[in-house]
Amino acid sequence: MAPDQQLPPGYRQLAPLDSQALAGKRIDAGACRAFNRVQQTVPLTLAEFFPAMRDYPIAFVEAVEGVFLPCVVTGIREHENLFVDGAGDWLAGHYIPAYVRRYPFITPLATTIGENHKQPVLVDASALVDCVDDGDIDVQGLFLFAANGEATEAWRQRESLIAEYLGAEQQSRRFADKLVDLDLLEPFTAQMLPNDAGPVAIRGLYRVNESRLNQLQASKVKALMHGGELSRIYAHLISLDNFARLLDRR
Repeated sequence: MAPDQQLPPGYRQLAPLDSQALAGKRIDAGACRAFNRVQQTVPLTLAEFFPAMRDYPIAFVEAVEGVFLPCVVTGIREHENLFVDGAGDWLAGHYIPAYVRRYPFITPLATTIGENHKQPVLVDASALVDCVDDGDIDVQGLFLFAANGEATEAWRQRESLIAEYLGAEQQSRRFADKLVDLDLLEPFTAQMLPNDAGPVAIRGLYRVNESRLNQLQASKVKALMHGGELSRIYAHLISLDNFARLLDRR
């Protein structure tokens, strides 16, 4: 990965997927838990708005200048995730975004904003452990490739998720681009007042301006409705009430 490329949230070091290099290795569950714990905002695909709106505020962040991505907000403070336990496992009963379920793998599209790459999947090499040292092996971990480099069923299932996520990610970016083109996004600050501390403000978030939405031409509203985007806009607006639930979780 080129030095000037921005790493996706939570990732540390990317390397091309090599089945021979990963033969006999497992996904390190400890690294995945560490990844979970620091996700204050988690990218979200358009298809996930409805299940996610029940648990989280859905907002937009500016990934790079002029490029916006939908995300769920899981914490009040930086690097805080209130939806995991002390070990870093996602709490039962809450929707787990595909971005988290896909880790430690990622597609090149997510590493170079705006470029339409469709070639090999990338892996965060620092999240893999060698199975030689028993002390570093998670007995619950999943093997990716057999010793001969042949893909395991665990990898085939993960590969399917990655492929689905790539298409969903592209759809979500087109959706965010459309909101920008329609001048519907506005910056906002989520301000909260915990009982045990001073006021907390989450900055760098964007939301749909409902007034501008209501003033759109009927033809544009109809296009959003037919594209399935209008319902997602309302899911996003309704979910903003979940900021109050973040305080309850603390």
